[in-house]
Amino acid sequence: MVSRAVYLLWLFYLAAAAGTLLWLIPCQVGFCGEVGFLEQIGAGTGLLIFAIVLMRWLYREAPSLFRRPGLRELLGLPLWSVPISWCFAGAAFALLPRAEGNLDLPSGAGLGELLPLWVVIALVVPLAEETLFRGWIFRAFRYNDGVGASVWLSAWVFALAHVLPAVVPYALGAGLIWGRYMAKGGSLWTTIFAHAVGNSLPFVWIALGSSDQEGSRLASEFTAEPTSALILLGLGILLTYLFFRRNPLPKDPTPLGAERSLPLLLTLIGLGLAFAFALIETYDASF
Repeated sequence: MVSRAVYLLWLFYLAAAAGTLLWLIPCQVGFCGEVGFLEQIGAGTGLLIFAIVLMRWLYREAPSLFRRPGLRELLGLPLWSVPISWCFAGAAFALLPRAEGNLDLPSGAGLGELLPLWVVIALVVPLAEETLFRGWIFRAFRYNDGVGASVWLSAWVFALAHVLPAVVPYALGAGLIWGRYMAKGGSLWTTIFAHAVGNSLPFVWIALGSSDQEGSRLASEFTAEPTSALILLGLGILLTYLFFRRNPLPKDPTPLGAERSLPLLLTLIGLGLAFAFALIETYDASF
């Protein structure tokens, strides 16, 4: 299971890259339009195929992950994960000298351009990422390292896989909440919904008129002071602690240990190094 989880993580990137290349082929024949827009759509196409195949495969192995959640359960998780993840994101945007987000929109983006991007970012990405990170990778850590370690390790893999310094804290906060929820036997449909809600918020922000007329990099809108960053960070940690208190871990069965988690841990270290280089580059670009 561990080896499969590692392979699937890199297939995740390959699917996004392959879809992007296929959609950028028109650029070679003179029709390109907004390259950033085509990159998003292309990556979404590759990830959608990846998500469908992965979900079908995972359903055969663990159908209980796809149980139908109750309405209270479905709506309750985003009420925790969204504020926590955005508290961490706000702290990162304030502390970094040059914050960068992962949502680049075409200049003067209208509804016709925003809607396809919303489908990719708020629907396709949650399907692919939740199936991979809360499905395969979380289960791989749980079976080999125990339920407690699985929450923290899978959250770090999920966070560092985003690489961008301003996005990693956001993903870490969300990953801890969703992992804790899955440790108690949660449904992937609930984390997919919570993920979709969180990823939809930038579009709500833009719809309310926060973007400028020359295009939008959402993170550039956050100019909080370091004091505000510390407040947001403290609030995020407090809310995470309260969620953990309200949702204690189940009794930890003895890890199977059928396959060591070394490949995943080495992958985690590799992603950490990539994040460190991205962070250094962020600081260097500010001078």
